[in-house]
Formats: sequence, structure tokens, C-alpha cells
Amino acid sequence: LRGTVAIQKSNLFGKGWDIGGSVQADRHHIKKLETHFFDPHIFDSNVSTGVNFYKRWDEYDQWTNVDPLPTQRVLGGDLRLGFWLPKIDKHLQLVADIGLEDIRNNDPHARGALQSVFEPIVRRTFQKGFLKWFGLDLVKDTRDHQVYPKSGYKITIGSKIAPPFINSDFSFLKAEVEG
Repeated sequence: LRGTVAIQKSNLFGKGWDIGGSVQADRHHIKKLETHFFDPHIFDSNVSTGVNFYKRWDEYDQWTNVDPLPTQRVLGGDLRLGFWLPKIDKHLQLVADIGLEDIRNNDPHARGALQSVFEPIVRRTFQKGFLKWFGLDLVKDTRDHQVYPKSGYKITIGSKIAPPFINSDFSFLKAEVEG
């Protein structure tokens, strides 16, 4: 048995603020807590801002040859700033974000006949440490309504990087296109 309770309000107090939170749980544990706040025009400017906080507890019960059952706890958050680019296109926005995650686990180890083969995979998959990342998105949104659009489109080209010079445990580069 699993369930999610989410509360969200768009245009809070008529100011355009988007605020919300959610709790996801199964019959034994809370799996995820999340909260966010977004202001599309902070101080009536062409700058948007947002903040997210979350805590996740993940169990990997499909890993049957690992002892103990792998569990991971992630505590994180990010801060986002968006800048409208009306001189280029009135529907275009550049969004920069920065995030931090504290990743912990219960030190799982491979067991069984192929322990020496699977132990490096388990170690690589279940790492712990701090993850610091930066993101940059270019968003074009011409929709006539964010929830119930009748015309228009939204395209996002994004990238996220966790450079090795600020991360001792993790590093990556990720690029996405969404439409």
C-alpha cells in the first residue's frame, strides 16, 4: 500500500506565487517529503525565483544479492533564478539554478558466489557524500494557459553539471531537451 498527499496552490494571494508540498509514504515508512515556492516576478521585476527542499528514503528491494537491503537517504534543495529575455523574444526565459544534496546509505555489500564480481558495482551504485551542482535552462513558453492550454507550446533546453573541482564524491554533465 502506497500513497501520496500533495497540496499546491498557484497564484497564492493573487501574486502569482506557486507554493506546495507533498508527502509520499507506504504502509511502513515515509518515502519522500518535498516543498517548493516559486515567484514568477519577484518584486514586480522580470526575474523569477524559486526554492525547493526535499528528503527521500529509497529502498532497493530488487537488489537480492546485497546485504543489508540497500537503502539511501537524500536530503537536498535548490535555488532557482529565471531571467526573462524580452529583447530576444517575449516568451523566452533563461533559468539558472544551484543545488546541494547530502546522500547517505547503509553500506550495502554484495554477497553470494559472485561477490567479487558484484562488489564494485554495488560500491559504485551506492556511494555517499555531498553533491553540488549548477544548472542552466533556456525555456520558451508560448502557451495561452499553463494548466489548460488551447494553443502554444513549451520547449526547454537544459543542462546540469556537477564539476569535479567542487565535488569530491560525484561529478556529471547532463543535457536535456523537453517539449
